[in-house]
Amino acid sequence: MSTIRTRTMVTAAVLGAGLMAMPAATSAKDTSKTVTATLTPLNNSGVNGTATVTVTGNKLNASIDATGLLANAPHAAHIHFGATAFHECPTDAAAGADRQLATLEGLPFYGPVVVSFTTSGDTSPASVLAVTRFSTAPGGVLDYDRDRIKTQRAVAKAIAAGE
Repeated sequence: MSTIRTRTMVTAAVLGAGLMAMPAATSAKDTSKTVTATLTPLNNSGVNGTATVTVTGNKLNASIDATGLLANAPHAAHIHFGATAFHECPTDAAAGADRQLATLEGLPFYGPVVVSFTTSGDTSPASVLAVTRFSTAPGGVLDYDRDRIKTQRAVAKAIAAGE
């Protein structure tokens, strides 16, 4: 197995605090590719965890484990990707005068939502704010697993290629 660095973004918004990841991908000589990210806190939220996405064709199997979240509140999680994005985590310099990085301030860095990690139903960008269908982190712990999430072939290829 080989390991390559990637710039695929996995994010989870946490009521003003978020998670950003720069994952490492591992690949085997089969038809699937797995990308694993270490999630680190933004805005001193104290949230930490890991996210893993396995790509097979245009289907994704996703797992997100995080701690330190606001308990029993919806936590939107997404894959961001776009032609005009930098595909990287924004730095503190991107934060506004309040010194807190807001979602819109980070958007040019990580790009638009292409997959919404909802717990049921639609997982497309149309579900970006489907708060009733995102994990609620009982006790401040998020344990998300969902298989066979359909995405655009171009997005699946980009994830598998380490983009």
